Amino acid sequence: MASLVISRQDLYPAGTKVKAFKRGAPPVGELQKRNSGNPENWKPALTKEAEATVSSEGKLEYTIGSGAGEVPEGVPLLLWAEVGGGDVFLAARANLAANEKETV
Repeated sequence: MASLVISRQDLYPAGTKVKAFKRGAPPVGELQKRNSGNPENWKPALTKEAEATVSSEGKLEYTIGSGAGEVPEGVPLLLWAEVGGGDVFLAARANLAANEKETV
């Protein structure tokens, strides 16, 4: 099974649950401008595709596919987690052939 592996412990520490959303329009900056109110009340108003937990080695791994809980190939993604009381975003995209791994 193909995987998208994110290795960004500087953003997402071990044990953090990170949600992956399909990122269409508007761009990330626009989402942040529109949601500048109380941080407790703003989360990406996008469709959640998957959720993964950062391993003790600092790796976050999503399965690429079209099923429930998988991230679609070739679609821009917005990764989001609440870390230290704040919103942490990362843009990603799973671009690869089947049965390969891509590390960001």
